Amino acid sequence: MLTGWLVEAIALEARSVDGALLPSRQELFERVDVADAYSISRDDVRGFLLVVQCGLQANTIKLVCPDQQQLSLTLQLPPIAKSEAMVQLVKEQVPRLGALLSATAHSLRWASQIIPFLQDPPPLFNAARGHIEQAKAAFSVGGVVAGWALSVPTCEILVATSSGIVRFVCDAIRWHRDDITQAFEKDFGAFSMDAGFFLALPGKLHATDRLQLIAVEGNHAYTIARGDWTAAPQEPASFAKWAFDFPLPPDRFQAGLSSHIVPVVGGLIEARNNAFHRLEPEIATFGQPPANPLCSIIIPLYGRTDFLQQQLMEFSDDPFVRKQAEIVFVIDDPRIRGTILSEAAMLSQVYELGFTVIDGRVNRGYSGANNLGAKHAKGRTLLFLNSDVFPTRPGWLQKMLKPLAENPHLGIVGGRLLYCNGSIQHDGMMFEWDNALRGYLNKHPGSGMEPPPPRPKPLERIAVTGACMLMAAEVFAEVGGFDEQFLIGDFEDSDLCLKVRRSGREIVCVEDISLVHLERQSFSGLGSGGFRQRVVFYNLHRHQTAWGPTIDGLLQDPRFRPAA
Repeated sequence: MLTGWLVEAIALEARSVDGALLPSRQELFERVDVADAYSISRDDVRGFLLVVQCGLQANTIKLVCPDQQQLSLTLQLPPIAKSEAMVQLVKEQVPRLGALLSATAHSLRWASQIIPFLQDPPPLFNAARGHIEQAKAAFSVGGVVAGWALSVPTCEILVATSSGIVRFVCDAIRWHRDDITQAFEKDFGAFSMDAGFFLALPGKLHATDRLQLIAVEGNHAYTIARGDWTAAPQEPASFAKWAFDFPLPPDRFQAGLSSHIVPVVGGLIEARNNAFHRLEPEIATFGQPPANPLCSIIIPLYGRTDFLQQQLMEFSDDPFVRKQAEIVFVIDDPRIRGTILSEAAMLSQVYELGFTVIDGRVNRGYSGANNLGAKHAKGRTLLFLNSDVFPTRPGWLQKMLKPLAENPHLGIVGGRLLYCNGSIQHDGMMFEWDNALRGYLNKHPGSGMEPPPPRPKPLERIAVTGACMLMAAEVFAEVGGFDEQFLIGDFEDSDLCLKVRRSGREIVCVEDISLVHLERQSFSGLGSGGFRQRVVFYNLHRHQTAWGPTIDGLLQDPRFRPAA
């Protein structure tokens, strides 16, 4: 921050020592004292406040008058080591706090020194109104503030914490509030529209922070509303449910995802996953699994426990599975732990089949449970299988392994899955653009139709479902496994397929096998349809951001182009 005065000049530019223009904001004001001291016309003298973004390492800048290039000044900037010096500088600029706060809003250190000097507006101030209605914080990753705010065009509104985190309300998700328009339309007219705001403040927060809604008009800044944080749920899905319940129009919700939902929910997911990764699972072996298995069948268990016995019965009838496959059940629901472990030994004896049970101790979700199973699996290949998928005759695993062994360019093998009535549930996946969601959804072509005669040769597909997905263990590790940053569950399988495609490998689907998929009967509901839809919005946004251009290119490939 630089202050001083100018004679017969109206602007300054700040440049680095190599001549690069530095971002800056300048405010001019009267300096009667200078004019009188030097007997200069008051119209020719202006004081200036120049706030320059010059980086932490820069300590030398050059000031230049754009209209008088020959006038320049090189300055050594002393670092401000003590907050007392910053406070003194701010005190000197109290008449220009609005301009100073707007210019330094990006700086936690400066903003935290300016905010304590703000006062309530004078009685006749009518350029802005606002109120903080809700403010929830997950203090380690950030918080969300919601309320309403309106102002005339010459005034901008900020949300700030007492520790110096500042965001402009113009960057918030905005939506129309009939109640606010009815109350303030007489005073604000058209500027009473879209008064609602939903604004994320990402980053580490302090429980003692107070929130302020600040109106800035020119050099003036006033606190027009105050609020306090309340603690938000630390569980990502619970926080998301609270955030998703706001009455945001779908288009506004989607537009604000990356700036106001993802930073906080994504931060909570990452923090949760880091904590889960530090938990040591409990592993128990029942019977005698193969010592050197060709394939590990990884099956997450959530909600229902009755599927386990049905799968073991089918596996026990398959000689190849008995001899070559390691069966790994991953308990992903602490509520069923007791039932599974109490029945496991008996089931192993009844079906004369060895298997491993990994108790993850918490609900990690589809990706986390499968990644945990893969981490402890012994097989050279990994088959990710849903707990509600059942083979109907032996030989299916051999047929899936065969193309993987024969083709070194193959990355993933999927299989034909049928509904209980014999119609197709999965014969490969396709991506389909959804105009309402503004992204690609995963679709199962032919779902619900009578299956055509199976072809003996595996067919290349753009992607396959994670309900039955086979790949080499080293390939799985190479691409980083399943992405654990999705919320609750969606798109993890197609994300993995696209990572494998990016590695230069192909994906095929085997049709001449028969497995039945009860689809999502192992998965408990997500509650209301509105919440479920917004979970899809959230996950689709992550998937689309990562893979949108890649999918565009794949759909131009004649192998995957949808039929007209």
